[in-house]
Amino acid sequence: MEKPLKVIAWFEEVGKTDIPLAGGKGANLGELTKAQVPVPPGFIVTADAYFYFLEEAKITEKIRHYLENLDRKDSKRLEEVASQIILRIWTVKIARGWKRLLPRLKS
Repeated sequence: MEKPLKVIAWFEEVGKTDIPLAGGKGANLGELTKAQVPVPPGFIVTADAYFYFLEEAKITEKIRHYLENLDRKDSKRLEEVASQIILRIWTVKIARGWKRLLPRLKS
């Protein structure tokens, strides 16, 4: 049976071992929350949800194409490609399944 997609993780649910799920910043916010450092309550959109979104939007291959043969030392080109990828993500229409899911995240 396939594991259900974890879309969000609350700060108190993640820590330094959850970087693949929550990213570095998310994991650090979880660690700060657990250490009772004053952090506003919040959540992370998981990496699983992000990659699922890219696949559903059918832009994974387009992003890979942008990244092909990219010279990491060419900061101007990196910036241009990053802008193209961001624009591609922001202009994707959200699928119905995601639209139904988003209002439930408020609780």
